[in-house]
Amino acid sequence: MDSNSVSPMPELAPIAEFDKSPPSPPNEEVPMDDLPPPPVTISQAEGKKLKVERWKELELCLVNFYVIFSLIRKRSVPKELSYSNR
Repeated sequence: MDSNSVSPMPELAPIAEFDKSPPSPPNEEVPMDDLPPPPVTISQAEGKKLKVERWKELELCLVNFYVIFSLIRKRSVPKELSYSNR
């Protein structure tokens, strides 16, 4: 029987041996100076301020979208935005 062939009888199959030695440490240790800084925590007041700023930005985007959509719907474009001026 070939040594590479699969044994038809499980009891005759070779038993795999596992390496139980502890894993070796990595070759290079990362210096502490190369690590990224820890995440920045912000206070609750700063968090609320950021949230308000984000809502204002979103509101401005929605207003701009509404204006542009209204102009397109009416098929009227202000002179400043028309292609004829280019």
